[in-house]
Amino acid sequence: MPSPQNAAAPTPGVPHPVDEVPQTFRPGSSYDVREELGKLISWDLLGPWADDETETLPPNSAGPRDRYLVGLLGPRPAPTDQPVKVAVGQAETEVGGEGDGQDAELTDRLTPQAAGRLWASSMGLSFLVPADVGMLSVVASWGRYRQSDGRTDDGRTVRTWSREPVRHEVDIPVDAPGTLRKVLEGVDESDPNLPCIRLDVHVRERPGTVDGAGNLRFVDVSLINALEESREQRDGQWLFQTKLEVTSFDGQSSVFLPIDDPLSDEPGRIQESPEEQHLRLLYRQELKHAHGRNVAVHAQVLPKGRRAVKLETTWLPVKDVPATVAPSTAQQPLLAGLEVSMDKLAELAVWERRDELLKVLQPLADGYDGWLQQQAAKAQSLSGELRTTALRAVEEARDACARIALGIDLLHADRDALRAFRFANRAMAMQRRATATAALRAEGGENPPTYAAAYAEVRGRGAAAASWYPFQLAFVLLNLCSLTDPAHKERRADSTATVDLLFFPTGGGKTEAYLGLAAYTFAIRRLQKVVGRERTPARGVTVWPH
Repeated sequence: MPSPQNAAAPTPGVPHPVDEVPQTFRPGSSYDVREELGKLISWDLLGPWADDETETLPPNSAGPRDRYLVGLLGPRPAPTDQPVKVAVGQAETEVGGEGDGQDAELTDRLTPQAAGRLWASSMGLSFLVPADVGMLSVVASWGRYRQSDGRTDDGRTVRTWSREPVRHEVDIPVDAPGTLRKVLEGVDESDPNLPCIRLDVHVRERPGTVDGAGNLRFVDVSLINALEESREQRDGQWLFQTKLEVTSFDGQSSVFLPIDDPLSDEPGRIQESPEEQHLRLLYRQELKHAHGRNVAVHAQVLPKGRRAVKLETTWLPVKDVPATVAPSTAQQPLLAGLEVSMDKLAELAVWERRDELLKVLQPLADGYDGWLQQQAAKAQSLSGELRTTALRAVEEARDACARIALGIDLLHADRDALRAFRFANRAMAMQRRATATAALRAEGGENPPTYAAAYAEVRGRGAAAASWYPFQLAFVLLNLCSLTDPAHKERRADSTATVDLLFFPTGGGKTEAYLGLAAYTFAIRRLQKVVGRERTPARGVTVWPH
């Protein structure tokens, strides 16, 4: 990097982008910024940019395939690419072979990607409706890009890509099983190998009842790009920003039944892995209304409704995740008597006052155990696999509760652990107050308070400025034994070792919990001078923040 003395002088008359160009910002909240960012990401990855239905790409652009990364369906490969053509043909003829909505996973099959082709030519969705709805409406839409000659400002002729919006509406009967092949563009003949863009619909009977409805139909709708690859037309044979929308014939009725309700005891379901069973338990109130293939599906459901009004494919699914706010000790009666002030815990973390420390930490283990008893009682009200999964989760949580209690006992019995715990609390109290001081000064804008004034205000908040959330303190205590004993069973170099992951959405407080453990680890290893099973006089702590 050149030194300031050798740096080029600013061009006369050109304002500096930071110092001299006015910086103006529209008023808005963090939610507004998030929404705007999501929109920009969608424009950038999926398109069209700025929702311009007839956008024109910059002159001499390499094409829309170079511009957009998702939402595109490629044509069939050239005739010379025989192995890939076989895979494409198989994928297109089997689009309706994903079962009847009771399968947990789609069946394996040869795909164009597996045969060495990096793009898909079809996308679609599957759903469940009563046969008496009779007719559904499907809207297939995409963008087609074509090259044309244009002129630049200086009169030069250049080739540009322009977008043409395409939209087709098709009515599909679902009252009887069968297959419908609707050619949207191309030659509408019976030969399935003719180049075209088509909609394939498969309707099958579905046994059983859902939400009191019988005589069910499982419907699979697929948009397929069966055009031939062309060097001359290049990206003109591709479909961009592809989308399928399915509604009732009148467009307003709630006709789409849930294909998966975790609270139902529907027989014949394929057994999931323990992790999937646990997720099913956590999201037992969520209904699934469609399967997507190569794409996600968004279901539009009326408030307090169980059936969906509309199903639409989406290449960039979005879900609002509520903020997680940990309850305070005052909000949770089971934690009465628990001390969470970092200053107070550091004050009590001395050998002469370890009994007092034990007394103010014990409510955390006791309260957690009481809460788990409540959850075990709730689990009994569930049925089938959900009850089994819930009871298993409670037992695993009880193991964690026992580890918390052992961490508390360790502080009462081990001098080095107690000293390290004292160090960790003092370090975290300093960190929390420094962070709060910086935030207070940032809120001052162009006229921030002095550091001394801001720190004095934070210091005046007392314990509120430097306290643990109960879950943070629990996570620290949970890991004390294994961090203190280099030979602890949880640190074995095999599959029986334990890895604890603390997860909350951003802003929940997990970073402070990890920092607290890091501070404890710094101290305990310096005191013990042991890393693993080796003794070292000076170093031996590795922290990898991520």
